[in-house]
Amino acid sequence: MDGLRFALRALRLRPSFTAMAILTLALGIGANAAIFSVVDAALLRALPYPDPDRLMMPWAFSEDVQLRTGFDRLPSSPGDVTDFVSRNTTFASLAWMRADRVLNLTGGGEPERIAGVRVSRPFFDIFGVQALHGRTFVDADLAGPKVAVIAEGLWRRRFGSDPGVLGRALTINGEPVIVVGVLPRWFGFPSAGALPAGLGYAPSTDIWSLDVLQPDVQHLRSAKSFSMIGRLRDGVTAYEAQEDLAAIAADIARESPASNAGWTIRVWPLREQLVGTLRPALLLVLTAVGVLLLIACANVANLLLVRASTRHHEVSIRQALGADRARLLREMLLESVVLSLVAGLAGLAVAYWGLKFLLVMVPPTLPLLSTATLDWRIVLFTCGISTLTGLVFGCVPALQAVRLGVTDGLRDGGRGAIGQRRAHRMRSTLVVVEVAMAVILLVGAVLLARTIVHLLHVDPGFVPDGVLTAEIALPRNAYPDNRPAEFFDSVLARLAGVPGVHAAGATSSLPLTGTENLRQVTVEGRPRPPAGQELIADFRVVSRAYFAAMGIPQIAGEPLAGRAGPGPAPQVVVNSTLARTFFPGERPLGRRLKLTAYDQESPWYTIVGVVGAARHTALDSAFRPQVYVHHHLEAVPQMVVVLRTAGDPASYAAIVRAAVQEQDPAQPVGRIVTMSEIVSSSVAGRRFTTSLVAVFALLALMLSLVGLYAVVSHSVAQRTREMGVRLALGASPAGLLRLVILEGVRLVAIGLAVGLTVALVGTRSIQGLLVGVSAYDPATYVVVPLMLLAAAVVGLFVPARRAMRVDPMTALRTE
Repeated sequence: MDGLRFALRALRLRPSFTAMAILTLALGIGANAAIFSVVDAALLRALPYPDPDRLMMPWAFSEDVQLRTGFDRLPSSPGDVTDFVSRNTTFASLAWMRADRVLNLTGGGEPERIAGVRVSRPFFDIFGVQALHGRTFVDADLAGPKVAVIAEGLWRRRFGSDPGVLGRALTINGEPVIVVGVLPRWFGFPSAGALPAGLGYAPSTDIWSLDVLQPDVQHLRSAKSFSMIGRLRDGVTAYEAQEDLAAIAADIARESPASNAGWTIRVWPLREQLVGTLRPALLLVLTAVGVLLLIACANVANLLLVRASTRHHEVSIRQALGADRARLLREMLLESVVLSLVAGLAGLAVAYWGLKFLLVMVPPTLPLLSTATLDWRIVLFTCGISTLTGLVFGCVPALQAVRLGVTDGLRDGGRGAIGQRRAHRMRSTLVVVEVAMAVILLVGAVLLARTIVHLLHVDPGFVPDGVLTAEIALPRNAYPDNRPAEFFDSVLARLAGVPGVHAAGATSSLPLTGTENLRQVTVEGRPRPPAGQELIADFRVVSRAYFAAMGIPQIAGEPLAGRAGPGPAPQVVVNSTLARTFFPGERPLGRRLKLTAYDQESPWYTIVGVVGAARHTALDSAFRPQVYVHHHLEAVPQMVVVLRTAGDPASYAAIVRAAVQEQDPAQPVGRIVTMSEIVSSSVAGRRFTTSLVAVFALLALMLSLVGLYAVVSHSVAQRTREMGVRLALGASPAGLLRLVILEGVRLVAIGLAVGLTVALVGTRSIQGLLVGVSAYDPATYVVVPLMLLAAAVVGLFVPARRAMRVDPMTALRTE
């Protein structure tokens, strides 16, 4: 207890030192606690389901398709899903789901666009989720009217938390759907960020409807749009489930070689599915914040060393009066631990506000991170890391303070005693370590930032500037047959006549929005490729002016039309990648091809034009073959209107709504967003990681410069007599300025050399996160040292000017 009172009194007597040390440590500890809470939410915390380790997601896989498209996890067809559900012996329950992303909710208020998912009967039983109000699906629902459960957010937002919504029939896309339950707020599976890109899932789900496969659908093999989720039987391993489903997939391939040859199944644990792509980025951020804490510790250790150099006289007197070194060492360590625990409490405040800032930064594509909280485990982690930090940064200064002999500490009042030079070397070493670690973080941050810059400047195949997009989903029962095409023709014609609108088009799915549609292609006059090696292309339904609206160039041929002349021959436009891949050395115009989907072949389409290739999945994905069909030939009720405007595209949002409402007052308009915003959001996950690493790198740079300033300032104070003698003997003030700056630059140069060497080796581990830039990018390894040297010289100028202003007579007189 006496030691604790002594430690508190010692810290209270030096308020400036205590405040600086607490602030430095609070930044490091708080940042660690905040990031650890995010890592805990994604990688460590158990998923909120019973026995979550038994939840698995089987995905279809084809090595050939992966090589050509990059997709290593694909959904399955309804026929395959039906067989997996009925034939497997390793899953207690196996369910399917498919995106129903664009739904219109009408009646009882303004029309609203909501996002939905269709799921099979055991879906909620697999997760073990209970409804907040009402119930989930039961067997009786399979034969009754359409039923659904809704999200707590939709229930609160649209229905004012009214429990009377249970049993009410909602009008969804013009059809009645009965609400049987409201789900708790924490349940939001599936979401776009939790599943592979291109499946059409929204960032959050508003409604889950019961999906009942009709007999005429259950045999289809080529329409791969059904994702699966299952719970293993007790005692069954993921490996056994993998073998079981792979054997079933092999049987299906033998039974239906035309559609399933070359296809198998891979089973992924749900947690791995949720965090697989996040893990490298989170571990990188965790490493960065750990390095920041080490720099903070080194900084405080440096402050303690400076302070210890002034306590030699005090320590020597206490030793002369009988205090043993062990007691003095314990007291000094206790002082360090108390300092770190106080900093830990301040760090919790930093973590609280830092986590709030992080949660604001988390993009919708990373929903798992938004569940991060500062619970008791984070508090326990903070206390543990605070104690450890106190021991780490306090050990060396404490040993340094008590290792001198009594006579050494008493000589000259403690000034110029033996050990001052050793202490200075220790402080200089810590500065070198701080600079080296800051360099490593800065190199990583610059490399990640260059990746973002590269992606935002990569050619997407279209011109996003000046483009506004709006999603529209027409109810099928109100718009049967070809009426969707007539609706969109009318809306586009009205929008095309608006002043400032250069082009108005529409497409079934926009690039970079997470919806893909692949179709098998058969080229006339060529034998059909063997199963598993079919020609595959992205399929899009578009209006004639879509390419002009998106800024996709016409390379050859004619613009897309619904028909070729008076005859019934339909037309398609292909992109340059398909022309080059499918017709090498040939002229694609006039050639014919068929498209296969849902086990149905299209008629022969004639290629009338070639347009530029566009990146649909991601900015870092390769260009893939693409086929565009006029929306008169394959009318779809869900389209995205695309406007190219003269001014700010966002200012045309009201005009789009008015055009749609004029055509159909009950028709809501979905998300209205500029194409530039879509491009920017496509790199949101990378930007989140880069921003965090950059913040920590800048904090590390600041702390290392503070440490450098402290060392050089103390050195100048210790060498006041030397400076006075130099000036008395004719040295110029400019020469002293140069001497002090060079002393600091020497430490920075050593730190740079060490840091760059480690960075050259260590950055290989983040090569997978880099796009368009090498881990050994020469520009980065030139910019970072120059930036750090410039900042160091600026920081060293203040103590250097102090050395210039030393009065020789005053300095010599005080000595």
